[in-house]
Amino acid sequence: MVDSIDAVFSASAALKNESLVEASLTNPINNQSRVGSNAFLDSVAQLDATIKAADNKMNTYMLEPNSVELHDLMITMEKAKLSMQVAVEVRNRLVEVYKSITSMQV
Repeated sequence: MVDSIDAVFSASAALKNESLVEASLTNPINNQSRVGSNAFLDSVAQLDATIKAADNKMNTYMLEPNSVELHDLMITMEKAKLSMQVAVEVRNRLVEVYKSITSMQV
């Protein structure tokens, strides 16, 4: 799972390297979709950071139990779990909306 998040994160970094100013000058309509995609990619990057922080804290706790407080570890892991649940729910809603749009008759 972390590998797939890393792939999305590297793709977002590649997209951010493109010049947004150049894109907005050549195609102003496309600029709005880029802002939306950047917000989505930023959210994925934030989710990735939350999961990695929980993973790092768990690894630290496993190697040196006295260096990390158990309650801090549990709070970090619950934050990561909740973030992932929210991301899955957003994805489910987007799929549901997509299915309803594609089933509309023109």
